[in-house]
Amino acid sequence: TVGLTQPHVAIITNAGTAHVGEFGGPDKIVLAKGEILEGLGANGVAVLNLDDAAFATWRQRAAGKRVLSFALHNPAADFHASDLARDARGCSAFTLHCAGGQARIQLNLLGEHNVANALAAAAAAHALSVPLVDIKTGLENLQPVKGRAVAQLATNGVRVIDDSYNANPASICAAIDILAGFSGRTVLVLGDMGELGAWAEQGHRDVGSYAVGKVAALYAVGPLMAHAVNAFGAHGRHFADQASLIEALRVEQGDTTILIKGSRSAAMEKIVAALCGTFGESH
Repeated sequence: TVGLTQPHVAIITNAGTAHVGEFGGPDKIVLAKGEILEGLGANGVAVLNLDDAAFATWRQRAAGKRVLSFALHNPAADFHASDLARDARGCSAFTLHCAGGQARIQLNLLGEHNVANALAAAAAAHALSVPLVDIKTGLENLQPVKGRAVAQLATNGVRVIDDSYNANPASICAAIDILAGFSGRTVLVLGDMGELGAWAEQGHRDVGSYAVGKVAALYAVGPLMAHAVNAFGAHGRHFADQASLIEALRVEQGDTTILIKGSRSAAMEKIVAALCGTFGESH
């Protein structure tokens, strides 16, 4: 991409494990993501995550360019958040701090990871001379994308969070954190993660371990997700196919939240459709 055009602003949100099997390891992902910094023009701005372990590496690759940092957990960043909260929908709110002042932001998005994304977007907008008042308006008008942590309320009171668009270990851990923030019974529903290569089994075990103590139950489908269920323990269930998983989910009731996630190859949106098409409506 940088061979085709020189961006005015380049954002690197993080160095996760998506496509780690194709890149050949986490370190190579860091290097590949940093390539965009070399394509910045003379007056380009790099927006980098101060919370990420690769920040120093990327800042070095952006030598000579203006760097704006953002962080959830580090007030030393140029753009940082404080007073994180959730509204009745579970959507994130926070106070944005930057050189231009501060503003209280109410997102229409679930999860702390989307606060980090909002900080990155705010930094990029600032680099383009957008006033803070307009940054606030833009962030608060942003709506979730289908399949990306969209809450749907079933008529029987069960909440379904459709996060089915794609998955990797880092994004599943972020989804677990979202689900853990809801009261009542919480059920994590997972399909296999693809493109992890030699890290596949360990990646699936890791998400199962991460969910322990954070959610009430883990229901999973797909051969690799058996490793997650084993790591999760007694309240994990592995299903032979989606049909049997759907039947198990249909008996959930009351104050229950179900989050559904998996790689594109797992087609977990079919489970969302089966549940919400039968007894649910979007909200």
